[in-house]
Amino acid sequence: MTVVNVKPMPDFYRKIKKVFWPGHPPLFTDVGPEGISNDDIELACELFGLLDQESQSWYGGQRFIDNLKMRLK
Repeated sequence: MTVVNVKPMPDFYRKIKKVFWPGHPPLFTDVGPEGISNDDIELACELFGLLDQESQSWYGGQRFIDNLKMRLK
């Protein structure tokens, strides 16, 4: 079963200038042999929508959503 890792940016990252923010964690982990499903991608999009603005920026903002939607089968 695929694990979707869309989490708010840690508080200690918020104290760092944006240009020096460490990257976000891998989006999908424990991907099984069936690969990443459309449900996994849709869940990631929904979780992203629940994040605060700064966390969304950490993931890449609208580009993040656009890239995910391109992966839908």
